[in-house]
Amino acid sequence: MTEATILIPAALTSLTAEVTRFWETHGEDRPGESAARREHWNRILEMGAEVRKELQGRVDLSRVDKETEEQLYACVVLEHFTPRPLAEPGAVLSPPLYSPQQAGLRVFFESGSWHAAWTRLEEPLFQPAEQRWTWLRIEEAEPGLLRFRDATTPLILQRESE
Repeated sequence: MTEATILIPAALTSLTAEVTRFWETHGEDRPGESAARREHWNRILEMGAEVRKELQGRVDLSRVDKETEEQLYACVVLEHFTPRPLAEPGAVLSPPLYSPQQAGLRVFFESGSWHAAWTRLEEPLFQPAEQRWTWLRIEEAEPGLLRFRDATTPLILQRESE
């Protein structure tokens, strides 16, 4: 997939912008948090759930085409490269400090299933490949919900058998 074909849905961009707006409006965690702060954060959590449902709910993993590849790319960006709001107001699971493009994120269909892979740029080059790469198998956990399962085990087993 070339960078020109990567389309990040507007809802994903809006979610990231809303987290930024939360920090600009409410700042750091304060004792005796306000009802407005909690309400704003709850809206962000709902927005995140809606974005996830919107993106993952329309993916058909049985299709092997450009549209599915692009949809899965957006799902991987949401799950692994976007700040993820946690239950505690203001608490965010931080994404890597690099973009999906910088990491060389690729979504591809191989051996009967969809996969995503990228370089962990924070890992030194002298580390073994399985520590420098994230390789995930994309599966359907339940209708409308995707699961990203670590697929680096074949890399480890291959190195041990050499």
